[in-house]
Amino acid sequence: MNTHLITKVCGLNQAENMLDVDKLGVNYIGLIFYPKSPRFVTPKSLTPTKAKKVGVFVNTDINEILNQIKSYNLSAVQLHGQESVEFIKELRETILNDPELSFIEIWKAIAIKNKSDFEQCSAYEHDVDKFVFDTKAKVLGGSGLKFDWANLEAYNLSTNFLLSGGISAEDAVKISQIQHSKLIGVDLNSKFELQPGLKDIKRLSIFTSQLKTYENSIV
Repeated sequence: MNTHLITKVCGLNQAENMLDVDKLGVNYIGLIFYPKSPRFVTPKSLTPTKAKKVGVFVNTDINEILNQIKSYNLSAVQLHGQESVEFIKELRETILNDPELSFIEIWKAIAIKNKSDFEQCSAYEHDVDKFVFDTKAKVLGGSGLKFDWANLEAYNLSTNFLLSGGISAEDAVKISQIQHSKLIGVDLNSKFELQPGLKDIKRLSIFTSQLKTYENSIV
C-alpha cells in the first residue's frame, strides 16, 4: 500500500462540527450538493478550514457546479451520478478556460459490487484526476455498506483512487494491509456519524490515529 493515506471526511453540513473535524488534520472535507441527501450542505455551513473542500455533485448542470466552486472555495469536484465522458470533458475545458479555477481537480465516483464494475473506469481514465470507489447501492451515498475489497485487484489503470463505502472506525488495520499501488486515500462518511451531516469526532479521531500508527509501523 501507499504509506500516509490521505483522509476525506464527507457529508458535513454543520459549521462547528466541520471545524472540529478540521482540527483532526484531515486532508479533505466533502460537501454534498445533492438536495435529496440528508447531508445536503447550505451556505450557513460555510466556514474556512485548513482541509481542502470537495464538492459532491449528482448529475448537476455545469454552471451550477461552477457557482458552487466559487461560493464554497472548492478544490475538487466529485461527480457521483451518471455523468458521461462528454460531460466531464466539457467541465474540464470550462474549468481550464478560467484562470481562477484551473487548479480544480475532477474526481469520479464509481459504484462497485463485482470485479466487472471496474471496467467502466477505462472510459474516464484520461479525463479525471482521481476515482472514488464506492459501494453499489439502491440509494446514492452514505449507504454504510462495503464492497469486497479483494476485488480491488481487478483495477489496473494508472489513475489513483480513494476507497469509500461503509468504512468504520474498526477498519484501520484492514485498510493498512491492502496491497494496491493506486490506493491513495479513504473517504469516510456514514459510519462516523451521530446523525446525517454530524460527525462523531471521537470515532474519527480513533480511526485517523490508528491508521497513522499502522502506517508509521511499516515505513
